[in-house]
Amino acid sequence: MKKITIVGLGNMGLNFINSVNKDFKKNISDVEINSLLLIPKELDKDFIINNIQKNHQIFVIAGLGGSTSNALIELVDILKRIDINPNVIVLKPFAFEGKEKVELANSIIEKLNDSLNNLKIFDNNDIESLGDKNLPMKEMFTLMDKNIFEFIIKKASM
Repeated sequence: MKKITIVGLGNMGLNFINSVNKDFKKNISDVEINSLLLIPKELDKDFIINNIQKNHQIFVIAGLGGSTSNALIELVDILKRIDINPNVIVLKPFAFEGKEKVELANSIIEKLNDSLNNLKIFDNNDIESLGDKNLPMKEMFTLMDKNIFEFIIKKASM
């Protein structure tokens, strides 16, 4: 059985971990899933080292454009220092969230591209392509979470 740890960073990470635990995890039998939630302001190297299992495939998920962005860079650096090459999944902000957030997200993606070979980018602007455009926004975000979760399970099964 494959073993993975999904590390949710910040609000987007919290929402994703909640969706995994509530809606998606129960349907998976060939992958053992552990989850860990990190608060950007409280990144603690010892906590991370003690809670990340090296025999697991590690997936880090975070939304970009806010305070989580720089914490993500710090987390990736911590993981790499303990010889873990994480799979990093990021979600770009909506264009309507403003030019500053989009530019910050793009600069973080550039930095991650320079240091990682396992980066997957999802874009909030693509959310309407996932389902019926008349769905409530909350359901659209659940569809995005499901899409990301399916990517993780597929990648973990490789």
